[in-house]
Amino acid sequence: MNIVGDWLYYVDGRSIKRIQFDGTDKETIFDIDYPYNMQIQGNWIYFISINAHSNIYRMNLDGKNLERYLDVFATEFTLYDDHMLFSHGADEYDYRQTVEKIDLNDQSRTVLFHGNNSGLIEWDGYYYYTNDNSKLIRRKISEPAEPEVVTKALISSFTITDSGIYYGLDRTYQSGMYRIDLDGQNEEKLNVKSNLIDGLNKVEDSVIFRINNMNRPSEN
Repeated sequence: MNIVGDWLYYVDGRSIKRIQFDGTDKETIFDIDYPYNMQIQGNWIYFISINAHSNIYRMNLDGKNLERYLDVFATEFTLYDDHMLFSHGADEYDYRQTVEKIDLNDQSRTVLFHGNNSGLIEWDGYYYYTNDNSKLIRRKISEPAEPEVVTKALISSFTITDSGIYYGLDRTYQSGMYRIDLDGQNEEKLNVKSNLIDGLNKVEDSVIFRINNMNRPSEN
């Protein structure tokens, strides 16, 4: 989900939709593909096109001027004010990912590192992500250094805020939600119980997430 002005943008199956906060003016602005990892920056909506070899596409906020932005087999990306971080492989069978940074103004690209990752976030001088063992990792942005393990717990999903890292555990029985400092210190368990917590995301001053309890439908 993304918020722009009075609009909430979200993916519903193969469609991208938007609706005003008061529940009026619901619109479908895209419905010809299976969009994945939708994010908004400025006047553009970016997403991965599943049907188009997982290339990254973009279009205006009203669904017009659709164009291919990156011809790569992308697994995910994250947008910032003036750049995008994205992970990709040579094809759908290439499991060793390359992480790159692209300038949104001049489209110049820089390779950052190689290795499988998920949920990549740039924050306060570090890149944070989960590796292929589902452990939370961070590595310095400014200089080459060995990645650090932030927590040895297996992570299902995480997000970062000014008050620390919020995450759910990769388990199937009462995983709960936790908060730790950026360096992995002062872990605390929060009063949220679920068999699985995922989809964690920071939206303005709040953290939104999805819970899935055994024998009960998913809740947001």
